[in-house]
Amino acid sequence: MKTHIFSLCLLTVVALMACQNSNAPEVIEEETAVSATNSTVLEGLPLSFTAPNELSGATPSTVFNGQLGRYEVQLNDDLMFVISEEEQSIEDLKQELREDQLFSYKFYDEGTNALLYQAVLPDGSDYLYQYARTMKVGDKNFLIHTDKNGEYSLQHIQTLKAAMNSIVPV
Repeated sequence: MKTHIFSLCLLTVVALMACQNSNAPEVIEEETAVSATNSTVLEGLPLSFTAPNELSGATPSTVFNGQLGRYEVQLNDDLMFVISEEEQSIEDLKQELREDQLFSYKFYDEGTNALLYQAVLPDGSDYLYQYARTMKVGDKNFLIHTDKNGEYSLQHIQTLKAAMNSIVPV
């Protein structure tokens, strides 16, 4: 229930920002539905999530990437998010993005624990979207974000965001 309220609040903020900014991404009006029967425990983590309904035929998998120190959650062939145990805040992430020498970034859907952002190429062209959120479970802090190597459309981000926002402690 909290996840649905949180998602609805995030979508409202995006819609309000889109109305105020003509360069804002097109807001997807329908909230991505999540099925309560599609819950998946994230292996190796004290977390589980619920896959959005449009991914009901997919079998999500979780792999620990020891080289990068993160869990990679593959929802289907095209969609992946990662989870790492770290204390990076959304403000830290925004500062890191501001220091990027190649891309500039547009921030949408900003919150204290979540950020939807878009990379902008040096010529000013809009490029790809990414989403990140932070979460504290007990004494552990997690950074949950879309795969930075993935090139996601806003529709992909909405699906990933729905899955990532459904993560709960087990």
